[in-house]
This record gives sequence, C-alpha cells and structure tokens, in this order.
Amino acid sequence: MPRLLLVDSFNFIFRAFHARQRSGAPPMRTSRGSSTEAVYIFHNMIRRLQRQYRPDYLAAVFESEGPTFRDQEFAAYKANRAETPAELLEQIPLVEKLLEAMCIPVLKTQGFEADDVIGAAASRLASSGLEVWIVSSDKDMLQLVNDRVRMLDAMKNDTLYDPAKVKEFKGVGPEQIADLLALVGDASDNIPGAPGIGDKGAVQLLEQFGSLDALLDRAAEVQRKAYRESLLNNREQILMSKRLATIAVDVPIDLDLAKLAVVEPDKPALAAVYRELEFFSFLKDLEPGAADVSDKSAEQEPDSEVVYDYKSRLSAPGAEASSKPVEDVLLYAFLVLADPSACQLDSLIARYLERPGATGEETLRALAGKLRPLVNGELRRIYDDLDLPLAPVLARMERIGIRIETGQLAALSSRMDADIGRLTEEIFGLAGKPFNINSPKQLGEVLFEDLKLPVQGKTGKTKAYSTAADVLDTLAAE
Repeated sequence: MPRLLLVDSFNFIFRAFHARQRSGAPPMRTSRGSSTEAVYIFHNMIRRLQRQYRPDYLAAVFESEGPTFRDQEFAAYKANRAETPAELLEQIPLVEKLLEAMCIPVLKTQGFEADDVIGAAASRLASSGLEVWIVSSDKDMLQLVNDRVRMLDAMKNDTLYDPAKVKEFKGVGPEQIADLLALVGDASDNIPGAPGIGDKGAVQLLEQFGSLDALLDRAAEVQRKAYRESLLNNREQILMSKRLATIAVDVPIDLDLAKLAVVEPDKPALAAVYRELEFFSFLKDLEPGAADVSDKSAEQEPDSEVVYDYKSRLSAPGAEASSKPVEDVLLYAFLVLADPSACQLDSLIARYLERPGATGEETLRALAGKLRPLVNGELRRIYDDLDLPLAPVLARMERIGIRIETGQLAALSSRMDADIGRLTEEIFGLAGKPFNINSPKQLGEVLFEDLKLPVQGKTGKTKAYSTAADVLDTLAAE
C-alpha cells in the first residue's frame, strides 16, 4: 500500500531546538553568524525518514501566521506559552528554502494550526487508499489514529502508534483522546479541562460512562464527590475544552496527491542552499566521485604522524602512543572553528579542500597543512600544552575508568543529610508545625495561610498557591 508521511514540522523543530539547548551543545552558526541548528536537525530528520521508511508521498506541514479559530473561541488559548526565541524563528524561512530545494511540498492554511491541516489531509487521503503516517510527538495527534492512519514519534525512538498502541499508552482509544483532553486539560495549550480530574480519574470515568457527553449528562451519578462537583460546576468549560482539543478535519485545503509524490531534489538549488548554510558534509551526496585532494602548496611535515581524533585511536584495545610528533586534525579544527558539527572529517574536506569524498593519509596531510597556520599564538599553546597531552590521559580514563574516594563521598553524603535535617527542623520551627516540605500544596498553605505572606500568584488549573522558584526568591528578598 502506498505510504504518505505528513511531518508536523514546527513541533519537531521546536522540540529538537530546545532539546539541543538543554544538552549544553554549542550553538551552530555559519561564519556569518547565522543560526542553523534547527535547520540542520530538521534536515537530518527528513533525510532519515526518507531513507528508513521510503515513503511514496511526503509533505511538511507548518503553522499559519495570525490567529486561528481557537483563539477566537478562547482568548487565553496558548496564552501561557513563552515567546518563540528569535534565534529559532529566523531559521524557519531557511527550513522552507531547504524544503523547496529538496522538492518537498509545504502545507499550511490560514486560520488553522498544523494539527488541523494534518487532520484534514490524513482523513481525506487515507480514505483514498493510502497508508498515512503522521510524524509528530504531539499527543493530541493520537486522536487521528485509525486503521489507515498511524502516528510516528520521531522524538521517542520512532514509536509507531496504531489504535492498540494508543490504548496501551493513554488508557483510551483514539476516538476518546479528545474526551480525555477535555477532562484533564492541556497545560501546554492552556486548555483548562475539569479542575481536580487527572489522567487516571479521567480514564476511569470514560471507561465507566463511555463518552464525555454521557459522562456530563449523568454527572450526578459519579460517586467521587470532587469529580462529581467538578463536572457539574464546569460543564461549559469542559465542553469548550473539548472543542479546543478536537482536531478539525474539515479544513479547506487544496490537496493534489501527485504534487506530494517523492521526487529527486533540485541538486543545483540544494547545493547552493548547503553552501549558504555551510552544510559542507552533505555536498558529497550531490557531487560523487571527487578526485585526488592532495595540495602540493600546503606546508608538509612528513616526519609527523597526522591523524584525525588521536584520543579515539588510543582508546582502542592494545593501542599505543605514536613515537612520532602527532598532528591531530580534529583538535586543530576545533580550536579554529569551535563547532563540533563543522569538525566532522567530511565537513573539513569540503570546507578546506573543496573536493568532498576523498580520504586517506594524503587527505589528512592536506588538511593539516591548511589548519596548521591558523593554530597560532594562544591557540598553539593550548594545543601543545593542553589538548594534545590530554588525549592519551582521556583515552586511558575512558578505557579503564578512574578511582574514586568512596569514603570521601560517604562523608559528603552524611554532611548533606545532617544539613538537610538541621534546615528541616528550622523550617518546622518557623512554621510552628511539621509538614511535607516537598509538597507545593502544603508549603503554599504554610506560607500564605499560616504565616500570612503576600500571595504572589496561583497555578492555572488547580488555582493552588504558586511556590515556584521565582515566587520563593521574591518572598526571600522581601
């Protein structure tokens, strides 16, 4: 059966961008200072999807600009979201430019979110005999899953959700995902839901009553008082939450299946984009069969041993340090470029030798000849006195490990336990009673009800006192 992949583009770009930031990886920028990590990550994901799953049809779906019908219904929809970083927003046009060169169509419809465009496309095209895979990590999309539609979570080890997998994961089938969200809400979209009803309770209620409509009609029969009162007192809010959480499948979108067919990229245009973004390592896929890369004009040091990544070579079992002076192209490159992605061997060959594809000792010597003059002054001192001498030390540590002082660690642990005990008693003394310090609810009651400190704010859904770090910092300053 022909397969169509619908990629929830901004969802993936946003999550991948922030995941990379949280990892502490250095930012990716061109020599002109343009940020490219979002483009790079998205490009790699698209290439992997094509290579691994070989779709017959493929489209990248994006958000439209401006308000949507959900904003018109609920002014606070997504109001709690932080502004998208400018560093990420400026990369979206570059992503679209890259997709155009890759001949991958972009779908978007004014006034609708990407979820709705995906829902409409999946619904319409699955009924025409295609197997549709939605590539997203947005759990709202699970409501679209059926016998012909799957969801592939590329951020979760490529988990593929069919109806049974959805039920296993969420406790309800795809047809009840919107009902579930109507009850539990969605903090990321600021959908309020039913106050006091969590995932477990919502699943139990839907299992018992069969649907949200039936549950609301028979709310007086719910045994648990807190649930019953929440349902009776918040009926309109819950119904609005369902409307907000339900993906529209009737979006007015012009779909021409033939235009979604996977075709060869526009290689000249793609090569130009790669060069603009300085993705030199990908040029070899467009320019195979590169010739000899020897550079006779490059300064040569034939008595030295030129390697790429000396530390990794020494990490191999039985490896010995070189008896000759070592030139490590990777260490040279990182000192010059300070960007791990730009220091890959194929990237260096494309950047400095302009003939991607060749390897071997002659290539490494040519690269060393290009990079060596750039490693001068303080950079040379770092290379000679720090980076290169540390390579065998780090390799040995990685291979056999290091000793640790277990006694010292135990002493530190005991000292921390004592400090925690002392501070706990001090807190109980100030509060006038013992309580669970780790409970935001109990802490809020002590601070704002017992001690009468000024309330700084309340949480969105439960309306409990906020005890977030910034709130506590403000109180401490006062």
